[in-house]
Amino acid sequence: MKAKISIKFILLLFIMFLNILSAKKMDTKELELIQQKNYKVNIGQNLKVKTDLGDIIIKSWDKNEVEIQIYGNKNAESKMEFSFNQNENTVEVIGEKEGGKIFGWFNKIELKYEIKVPKKFNLDLKTSGGDMMAKVVEGNFEFKTSGGDIFIENSKGKINATTSGGDVVVNEFTGNTKTETSGGDIEITKTFGNVYAATSGGDVVIKSSEGEIEAKTSGGDISLDYSGKDADISLSTSGGDIDVNIPSNLNANAEIKTSGGRIYNNFQNINNSTITKSKIEGNFNKGGKKLVCRTSGGDIRITQK
Repeated sequence: MKAKISIKFILLLFIMFLNILSAKKMDTKELELIQQKNYKVNIGQNLKVKTDLGDIIIKSWDKNEVEIQIYGNKNAESKMEFSFNQNENTVEVIGEKEGGKIFGWFNKIELKYEIKVPKKFNLDLKTSGGDMMAKVVEGNFEFKTSGGDIFIENSKGKINATTSGGDVVVNEFTGNTKTETSGGDIEITKTFGNVYAATSGGDVVIKSSEGEIEAKTSGGDISLDYSGKDADISLSTSGGDIDVNIPSNLNANAEIKTSGGRIYNNFQNINNSTITKSKIEGNFNKGGKKLVCRTSGGDIRITQK
């Protein structure tokens, strides 16, 4: 009897804990401006933000200035400590919870950073409990969040984005992108540049106009719509389907295999080929770059434009 009561008590505490965590998604209208800093900068410099929790929103403007506005509820104002620093080429913001990360969760802290930077600026952002968003920025993007989503839109440069518990969305980006998530989906659309996308527990959707493509997922589907010139393409999933839409004039050495499904193909010009229900090996048109598609538990569909 005591063991049953103990188990019920632990489950009750766990449910209460989850409810407290969900409270951090309160309506942002309740938040008030609790910190503001402005720094004169030059284009091409750096912003570094490291915070124990909170969403980070980056937008560009036509000033050679970084404006930092931090919004929070009363608990954020009383339980968070902020420090600001500027050296020759970097503006740095640090947000820390009193009593450590775990105890901060029970304080129902709601926090949001809204930061404006020059259009050409490098971003290094880390948060342990929030989303990240950047719009209309040109530079290097180093994004890492343990518990949120990442959004990058209408920007240029180089992306290295990692999240442990959320989705990654990149839209209208010129430059190379590297995105990884342990528990979410990846969507990369209207891009021009090399793409690397890896997720352990979600789907991958890529729409690219140019560049090499590598996509991996252990538990989801992969969809690729490619419109560019010849480039290496590698797609692999352990538990899902693969859909590929490519130009009819693409030259590639194809290695397409499924262990637990079948292949549906309407690509017309395949030479020196071996074609079965579960395997295609051969040259698409003249051959050249690699086109590799592998799945252990799903179907593969190849269509030409």
